[in-house]
Amino acid sequence: MDHFPISIVSRTSHIRTKARALSRGLILSGLISVYTVTATGARADIDFANTLSGNYLAALVAGMSNDPTSASRYYSESIKFDPRSADLAERAFVTLLAEGKMTEALPLADTVAKRNSGSGIARLAQGVRAIKDKNFQNARNIFRRGDRNQSSDITADLLNAWSYQGSGNIKRAFETVDRIADEPGTKVFRLLHRGLIAKVGGKTDEARKALKAAYEADPQSLRTVDLYAQFLVSQKETDEALSIYRQLKRLYPRHPLVRAAITNLEQGKAVEDEIRDESDGIAEVLYGLGSAVTRDGDELASLIYLRLAHYLS
Repeated sequence: MDHFPISIVSRTSHIRTKARALSRGLILSGLISVYTVTATGARADIDFANTLSGNYLAALVAGMSNDPTSASRYYSESIKFDPRSADLAERAFVTLLAEGKMTEALPLADTVAKRNSGSGIARLAQGVRAIKDKNFQNARNIFRRGDRNQSSDITADLLNAWSYQGSGNIKRAFETVDRIADEPGTKVFRLLHRGLIAKVGGKTDEARKALKAAYEADPQSLRTVDLYAQFLVSQKETDEALSIYRQLKRLYPRHPLVRAAITNLEQGKAVEDEIRDESDGIAEVLYGLGSAVTRDGDELASLIYLRLAHYLS
């Protein structure tokens, strides 16, 4: 159904394109039309049918009614009647994943990937689980299975780069992230994650250079500015961090994150360092994807990315 990954190097000059390009690397955007499940609505009580068709139809109705909780439970019940059905397994997997029920969803990822080698979402879930378990080589093997016929894929490059960082091979991490094209639509994201990888790996000078370059290339990006300021605070450069936040406040005068950061620093309090290890780094990639597809109106894809990010963090 979906393919992971594809070449998604941006050809436009708008910075937002980098996020849209990333989201297309995993082709989750088409899932809504297939599963018709979004993030709202729920039923407390479920009356299961005594037949496969009854539970399957109930799952479809629940999905169209924006009730993913009931949909996931009906699909799970349907599988009991036909455990070999690839379609049921994939539908149950996606709805359980959207619900954040990782204990039930992740075993189904293995089933789906085995039956449908082209399922990018199943491989993504498998790879994220491997990262969570600190099995970085296995994670890279999973991500590479979808990269055999593609010369460049931003999502795969970032995931693999962070997995190399987790393995302690920062040289390979840098080489991998540097594969990302130095173009207007991808440059900031490449610099940002190069800097974060360097920071986590203890390469302070490299981190400063890359994060500062990302900030200078996109000084209006709330997330880029925030991560650069967090780095400055970690280096005891509070005055510079305050200056950056105050400049950002001119653009977002009422933004709670900006106001809280300024207040904390003015009171001598620290701001949270959000990217501390490779799991945080990959979660940051996934959060970025979730935000991108939310803006494009793909609620299910966004929810899945955010669930996986939360699972890691």
